[in-house]
Amino acid sequence: DGTAGSGSLDLLADSVLVDASSRIDASGAGYTGVASGAGTGPEGGGTSASAGGGGGHGGAGDDGASPDCATVAGVGGGTVGAIDGIALLGSAGGAPGASGVTGGSGGGAVRIEAGVIDLRGRVSADGYDGAVAANDEGAGGGAGGEIVLLASELYCSGVLSARGGSG
Repeated sequence: DGTAGSGSLDLLADSVLVDASSRIDASGAGYTGVASGAGTGPEGGGTSASAGGGGGHGGAGDDGASPDCATVAGVGGGTVGAIDGIALLGSAGGAPGASGVTGGSGGGAVRIEAGVIDLRGRVSADGYDGAVAANDEGAGGGAGGEIVLLASELYCSGVLSARGGSG
């Protein structure tokens, strides 16, 4: 939930195998989305009366739009610079003020350091989608988290994913 280091996996080993039937999934394990407010995290999405902006991380979150798409409503979060060798949590999307819908939670952080990493399965740190109210007021999606792989030998035929959620 983005507090006290939760939502993170920091693995140090001689060798790591994620086989084709396995996965490491930190999706939605970053900063937690909240109802009717700005997204949590260093670059959480903004809030307005009718929409929330997307959470930012490696790239900026998109601005929210009013239900008629005429005005910006809820500014997207900015970018967080990479810190060498450290995986960071994704920020949450913002939610509109009165609708009660929740912004999407950000993706978690996965850091694997090993002499050999053999990735045949999936490692995910995706952000969750923001919710939409019955009156079309919508919350921003959470930012994707971060995946850091440090290895002398890296074999990767699997999938790495740290996408932001839809808003």
